[in-house]
Amino acid sequence: MRRAITTRNKYLGVILLGAALPLAVFAAADDGFATPRACAGNALAAALPSQPSLNGYRYVGTQCLSGTNTARYRAGSSVVEISLIDAGGQRSGAGGRPKSAAASDGMAETYESMKLIARSNVDMEKANIALFKRTPSGVGPEYYPVISKLGEDEVATHIPAKEEATGDFTTSGVLKKRYIFGVQVISALAGKDGPAARRTIEPFLEAVKLGML
Repeated sequence: MRRAITTRNKYLGVILLGAALPLAVFAAADDGFATPRACAGNALAAALPSQPSLNGYRYVGTQCLSGTNTARYRAGSSVVEISLIDAGGQRSGAGGRPKSAAASDGMAETYESMKLIARSNVDMEKANIALFKRTPSGVGPEYYPVISKLGEDEVATHIPAKEEATGDFTTSGVLKKRYIFGVQVISALAGKDGPAARRTIEPFLEAVKLGML
């Protein structure tokens, strides 16, 4: 059996992308992604990568919505999306910041649940790695989940089993106890296993400007 511990990364990835639509729909349409100038004054957008090209992908634009921002990069049919959601604190803005849009639009409870899912994904994927290492499972190290550091926080990338691998990867975590972070990769150029996911995703992690949050 591939995984003894259930992972919910793929469901969080759909939430981060904004709707429960097939990934192919997201990969095909670049509508709604604007240049950074259109997101002026938006701290979340400013924290996302916006270089003209990154790791072999060209910058398409950033989608700026209330409390949720997503930067898109494309190389043919391969797409990388990096998302930030300001989930705020349970009662007030973290670190002296004002309350997030989530807290002011009646969605605080939903966003808090999303934060819990993102945090638990990291814990579950770390537990999966430990389980695979101590229990014969037929899962080679190249298909272990990938744990990466982003500032002081950890984010986890779910790696599908070899027989299910398509080059699609989902990364999730929580930054600074407030921001839900996600990366969605569709048809990665680098390959379909864990090392390919790391090669694809880490340059985008390094490009996130944490000081803007």
